[in-house]
Amino acid sequence: MKCAICNKILNTKRSLINHIKIHNISAEKYYINYLGLKGLCLICKKPTRFISLIKGYKEYCSNSCALRSQKSRQRYQQTCLKKYGVSHISQSPIIKQKRRETCLKRYNTPCALQSLSAKNKTKETCLRKYGTESSNQSEEVKQKKINSFIAHFGVACNFQANVTKEKIKNTCTNLYGTPYFLQSEYAKKKIKETCLKKYGVENPGQSEEVKQKKLKTHLSNFLPIVKNILKKLDLTLVEDYTGARNDLEVICNLCGTRFSTVYFNIYQGCGRCPKCYPSATSIGEQNLKEFIKKLGFRIEKNNKTIIYPYELDIYIPEKKIAIEYNGLYWHSDIFKDKLYHLNKLKLCNEKGIRLVQIFEDEWLIKQDIVKARLRQILNVSNAKRVHARQCFIKEISARVKNEFLEKYHLQGKDSSTVKLGAFYDGKLVATMTFSKGSIAKGSKFKEKVWELNRFCSNYDYHIPGIASKLLIYFKRNYEWTEIFSYADRRWSIGNLYYKLGFELEKETRPNYWYIKSMQRIHRFSLRKRLDEPKDVPESILRAKEGYMRIWDCGHLKFNIIKGII
Repeated sequence: MKCAICNKILNTKRSLINHIKIHNISAEKYYINYLGLKGLCLICKKPTRFISLIKGYKEYCSNSCALRSQKSRQRYQQTCLKKYGVSHISQSPIIKQKRRETCLKRYNTPCALQSLSAKNKTKETCLRKYGTESSNQSEEVKQKKINSFIAHFGVACNFQANVTKEKIKNTCTNLYGTPYFLQSEYAKKKIKETCLKKYGVENPGQSEEVKQKKLKTHLSNFLPIVKNILKKLDLTLVEDYTGARNDLEVICNLCGTRFSTVYFNIYQGCGRCPKCYPSATSIGEQNLKEFIKKLGFRIEKNNKTIIYPYELDIYIPEKKIAIEYNGLYWHSDIFKDKLYHLNKLKLCNEKGIRLVQIFEDEWLIKQDIVKARLRQILNVSNAKRVHARQCFIKEISARVKNEFLEKYHLQGKDSSTVKLGAFYDGKLVATMTFSKGSIAKGSKFKEKVWELNRFCSNYDYHIPGIASKLLIYFKRNYEWTEIFSYADRRWSIGNLYYKLGFELEKETRPNYWYIKSMQRIHRFSLRKRLDEPKDVPESILRAKEGYMRIWDCGHLKFNIIKGII
């Protein structure tokens, strides 16, 4: 062995260690300069500790990285297989039993975490560190998790990563013969057994206990809506609300008259006090007209000359914009055919008039969103102006996304794979979601083909360019060959899509919603069941169940294909 500095021949490495001292150089510096590179962790690439001139640097910077290495895992598995006959010590029946016995002895529970002392200690620690009873409730921890997932997988949640999805599919296929657990016969059998054990029926929907629980949840969720509508009608509920199909006993706040009505009537705005309001006209349309007038516009009401023989509820001459208020009952297929709303739209287009068609439930339930959209269409928005460059984009959780959509999008929450949020000054101000093709919309799953599901922004902010910024983020961070989206012709003429670089692919035919108890229900939820006769149309089957239909104007389908400008 020769010294790399003075070329002196030495017998052993130990002799070399002693020899280099005369050159006033440390063993680590000599190793770096003459024998090899500075040590970097094989897992995280951080610097590792120098051991000696003979051994050089450690392979890993810490025990956690060492345990993550394939070599360490294999060595650990071999040791466990040799000692316990399993690949991990926690799988050993002996160890499981021993752990259970120890926990029972110490905590009187089979698991230490089930003990009251452990739960209290966990709560105290979390309250001290994060100010919450659980670390998962802490915004700091939530953000750390998101940052960690983005660093490791490129997405805000590991379950969104393609590698995780494929791993789940492969595991399920290997274990159960299907890519998804719930599709397997084992899962179906297990669900039936659990339901039989818990409820005495094969399906929880058959259980009276579950039915009562559902009814209770429905009443608690729907009662505030009913009370809100009654408040607008100057009415107060005097008996318990028991469901949309049952009579409502109410009292007039103006004259004290007590009378019975039904949910259908109050939802239509026609259930006001018969003494104070003898004419049963819809107040929803009246309120809409008053709103437009308060914006400073002169309006023509119920114009029957512009697109004769059709009537326009509201026409604003200076803007060449018309607005229709489509009551769910009076505009259902009992009174209007499937092309009624589309024909009005086409006639307005021919006259150079933009027609906006509002469903009654949109105005009654999501009035703030409707008003914000109308202000935008009429160009009288008083929202705070913010530039897109002042916002940053990141992935958001399903809960945050759904809460935002419920507050700012007419269609409310969705089921999406990619959920992007735009933040200004730390506040979520816009969101855009993407998913693979939906059977409910007539499209099929295709690899790298995405649907832009939802886009909306906080109506208190006007953010030019934010939709473009969100879309660019998606394009840069996800694999795609095509993105498509649908614009509802009742509301949109597709301006935003053209600005984003989309092209119009086609105009879809009018489609319908089912109506019952004055709620619009997506047709996919009421498609024909397997046990129903094949020769009877779905619409007739649903009509027998008390459902009506209301038709829209169809949609504009836009798409953008990678590589095509």
